[in-house]
Amino acid sequence: MIQKEKVKLMTKMAIFEKKEHRKTMEIMRYRRQDYVALHVILSWICAVILVGAVVALMALYIISKGSQILFQPSYLKMTAIIGLVLFIMFSFIYCFLTYWHYVEQYENAEKKFKEYEKMLNQLNQLYEE
Repeated sequence: MIQKEKVKLMTKMAIFEKKEHRKTMEIMRYRRQDYVALHVILSWICAVILVGAVVALMALYIISKGSQILFQPSYLKMTAIIGLVLFIMFSFIYCFLTYWHYVEQYENAEKKFKEYEKMLNQLNQLYEE
């Protein structure tokens, strides 16, 4: 005899498995700290590459305009200090936002995984009856 509860539960589980199971399981392979740290480090590396590319493009633009002010020692020192301070500020803000995003993503995956486990347990109980 077909039980409506089993069918409903299996339908919910099938929808979850089709839409979100792979991504959730991929996230849940890691511990929270490892998952977040990995993504923060990768994001920081991407940010460093992006900032380096922007700086290189700006330097090429200034050199192509033939500006001699770039080669004055006081200007170079001031520009390097300002650039370093801006880079550090950008890095902290970007890493904080990345940390917050991936913590939230991990927590959402953890909730979905627990709901899935709960459905599995309910289904198991229905089969045992």
